[in-house]
Amino acid sequence: ENSRIVLKDGAGVGLEKVASQFKSDMKEITGMELEVVSGEGGDEDDILIESLPEDTYDTGKEGYLLKADDGGIHISSNGYTGCLYGTKTLEQVYYTQDGTYSFPKGVTRDFSQYEVRGVMIDIARVSYRLDALKDIVKTFSFYKINNLNIINYYRLTANDFLSNPI
Repeated sequence: ENSRIVLKDGAGVGLEKVASQFKSDMKEITGMELEVVSGEGGDEDDILIESLPEDTYDTGKEGYLLKADDGGIHISSNGYTGCLYGTKTLEQVYYTQDGTYSFPKGVTRDFSQYEVRGVMIDIARVSYRLDALKDIVKTFSFYKINNLNIINYYRLTANDFLSNPI
């Protein structure tokens, strides 16, 4: 209820975009409207997202350290993607809860074993509405899929989309 998203962008990776997406997703998942602020820290109800100038926790650009304790929830990464994936982990936990939202105390150091985690969609043989493709991309983001190949054997122009929407 009193939670805020607190940004500390020490590496200058553009955490505002991560926060905006996280805020939107949390509204959809929990119904909570979280305020986004920049600052040095937060309190026990806050979610601090911090980009670090160095890979302090040896997680790479896509990895992160997530710490939940009496001081709140703290996501740290040296990369934009790591900060984004840290928020996705929170979303995954909150998505499984019903009405009462909490996060267990502990420390998680998470990074991917595989550089590419992808899916291919063949839109040449099966029609997809643009809204459906956007939903698919959002779902892949939730599961930290980082590569989407859309296969189309026909050359399309902007006019094709305007006259024949997907």
